[in-house]
Amino acid sequence: MPGAVWLLVLGVAACACCASGYGAGASGTRGSFSNIALPLLIAVVITLIADLDRPRGGLILISQQPMLDLKDSCPQLRTETLQFKRYDLGPIDR
Repeated sequence: MPGAVWLLVLGVAACACCASGYGAGASGTRGSFSNIALPLLIAVVITLIADLDRPRGGLILISQQPMLDLKDSCPQLRTETLQFKRYDLGPIDR
């Protein structure tokens, strides 16, 4: 997964924790969701994303055999046999 996506995931997680803290401060009370569940859920989601990002290792192992079978069943396309049709869409009304 690209580094920019990781930064986005971590940024969203940080914003969620900040919003939860702000809401708890504004109301004057903190519930068990803000203290325990939200950080735990965020940690589990980030761990699952990191684990699924590496298909050859980790806790969740997914067989690549269906993808290999699909690849073997597709006809091989040659660049010289491909023909592209050009469609005239006409004027665009704006």
